[in-house]
Amino acid sequence: SFVSLLPKNVIFGSRDMQSIENSLQGSYNFNTREAISLSFRNFWSSAAFAEDSFTRLLNDGSLVPVDYVVTESNDPDANFNIWNLDLSYQWRFAPGSELIFLYRNSIFKQDNLSDLVYTESLKNLFNQPARHNLSLRIVYYLDYNTIKNTFKG
Repeated sequence: SFVSLLPKNVIFGSRDMQSIENSLQGSYNFNTREAISLSFRNFWSSAAFAEDSFTRLLNDGSLVPVDYVVTESNDPDANFNIWNLDLSYQWRFAPGSELIFLYRNSIFKQDNLSDLVYTESLKNLFNQPARHNLSLRIVYYLDYNTIKNTFKG
């Protein structure tokens, strides 16, 4: 896997990846025009590069071993964790017209602590500030023929 782009050198390395994805979705219809939905998703991925497994790409496309010194500033290991919780209310108030209210809670964390197991990474994730978003979308269908006839009369 790609590690770094150095002047006149492309560095690759072997890595061990782990991923876990949890999701849950549900909805409840109050009637034919109103519904509420809830969805949750957590995704975690960790990639740890093996020591002494770095190679350099040659012009002919082959790879040769290279001494790539890993420091804190160029550490290619990755730990990625994200959490999303969405709650939405949908109301179809007229034919072709609807109102959607959405609340989203999201947390994101990316670092190079690839040695953390899932539960430790999750604890770090919940130490991050959560982002709360509210949105309201209203779509209203206008019938051109009705409007045209209103202004003619």
